[in-house]
Amino acid sequence: MPVLPHAAISGNYTATWGGAALGLTEEGFAIEITHKGEPVMFEEFGQNMVDMIHLGYEVSVECVLKEWNSAALQDAIWPWQTSAGGDFGLEECVGSFAVQDSLGQGGAPYVGSFALPLLLTAVPCSPAGQSPTTTGPGLWTFHRAIMAPDVAARINLDNKPRLVPIRFNCFLCDPLSDDDLRYFTISAAP
Repeated sequence: MPVLPHAAISGNYTATWGGAALGLTEEGFAIEITHKGEPVMFEEFGQNMVDMIHLGYEVSVECVLKEWNSAALQDAIWPWQTSAGGDFGLEECVGSFAVQDSLGQGGAPYVGSFALPLLLTAVPCSPAGQSPTTTGPGLWTFHRAIMAPDVAARINLDNKPRLVPIRFNCFLCDPLSDDDLRYFTISAAP
């Protein structure tokens, strides 16, 4: 019996945010890319769209985290802290930008931002980690990501495993210093 050709791709990924592991997920990661555009319409054509002006994209990554004690989970759902592993529950950065580097004490540059790198790496023994040329990118790097506003990270305190849904917003930046703005870069797994 002949084998039918197909282009199905599968494979698990692990994640780090700001260099710390996010731990296990319930169903992996969902990358959402939404095109933004302004319709062009003319009175003579009624409500028919005759063209569209490209206004950019919105990029996000969603997952349900399963390890409350992972290195980065609490920092990821409470990202507005002045240091990693800070005081969970403390509000100290109202009015801060997520991405824009700001000036610290005495006008010295504050290095970094609250939006940190989110890396999704294919598990080496999974199909996605075997051959990047046939199974897709082994490494997705979202250079600036932070928990999305108005999306609740629900923490259930009961007799079941703590599942924490989270959505990261991803921002444009120039990660390769080539004057090209990117939301993410993709490459073979390291």
